[in-house]
Amino acid sequence: MPADNGFSKWENYILKELKRLGDVVIVFNKKLDDINVAIGVLRVKSGIWGAIAGLIPASIVILYLILK
Repeated sequence: MPADNGFSKWENYILKELKRLGDVVIVFNKKLDDINVAIGVLRVKSGIWGAIAGLIPASIVILYLILK
């Protein structure tokens, strides 16, 4: 008859804790994916605003040269 050394309790605890940590990692990865999407959107928006900001002085110079 095997001796009960309490390993079964620890085994169950460790398995439950590993499952909980796995669930936490899954949630963390989902949040990280959302953040990556948001960063991509901000990069596109900043590129558009940069292009607009670059067009303003270029337009002024072109109008100046035309009306000169």
